[in-house]
Amino acid sequence: MSSSSQFRPPGPPSLDSDQYAADYNEVKELGAALGSTRTADQTQIALFWADGAGTETPPGHWNSIAQIIAAGQGNTLEENARLFALLNIAMADAAICTWDAKYTFHFWRPVTAIAFAEPTLMWASFIVTPPFPDYVSGHSTFS
Repeated sequence: MSSSSQFRPPGPPSLDSDQYAADYNEVKELGAALGSTRTADQTQIALFWADGAGTETPPGHWNSIAQIIAAGQGNTLEENARLFALLNIAMADAAICTWDAKYTFHFWRPVTAIAFAEPTLMWASFIVTPPFPDYVSGHSTFS
């Protein structure tokens, strides 16, 4: 990677686009703390991947998964050194690109968008909302 902007994606959908409206409505319906339409399986998946403050965070989560796989395969010390070096180098590069995009686009999070568009709704997110821009998703980047 030659720069943090090398893999910068196009910007988020325009606020007046059909894509933004569809995304907004999907998050409002599935991501609500109360009254959500998500299934029990979707709730468990959200909790499994939440990786919020005070946890191992997304990179740590992937290191834990790699550790389980490596132990199951009976990797040697050298194999584990290579595995974890490559995994973490890839995640470091991904993080650099992600945070470049986040602070290039400064796109609001759903909790802010919904509060602005529907102030009487009192919508709250099921998963804690971190204090930095939404786009692009760091969790998705690491996965």
